[in-house]
Parts: sequence; structure tokens; C-alpha cells
Amino acid sequence: MIKFYRFFDFMNRNGLNKTDVTKQLGISTATAAKLFAGKNVSMSVIENICKTYGLQPGDIMEYIPDDN
Repeated sequence: MIKFYRFFDFMNRNGLNKTDVTKQLGISTATAAKLFAGKNVSMSVIENICKTYGLQPGDIMEYIPDDN
């Protein structure tokens, strides 16, 4: 399972809220809702986040194995 808590930490440290990020990334509210709910988003959204904020994928997400 992919978790985006690293991106949420980045947002908190930089005083960004969900509305700021949605506007800065130019994504729809539906895509933003999926991102902030920790659901699957496209690679283009991941790429956009990295490009916009000067980050690497590992800076914004982490793979956490299921308990199975």
C-alpha cells in the first residue's frame, strides 16, 4: 500500500493547505480528494507534485506492505 504521509508532513512544515496545493498543482477537486484520502492517483499527479515542489517520489510517499 502506498502512503502519502510524507507529502502531508511536507505540507504542514511549509504551511500549505489542501486548497493551496490543489490550486498550485492545477488538479481537479476530485483528484485532490483522492490524493488527500490516500487513494490511488496517476503517475502524472506524482510527477506534478515532484516538479512543482522540487521533490523526489520518495519525499512524498512510501510503500508499506499489507499485514497479510
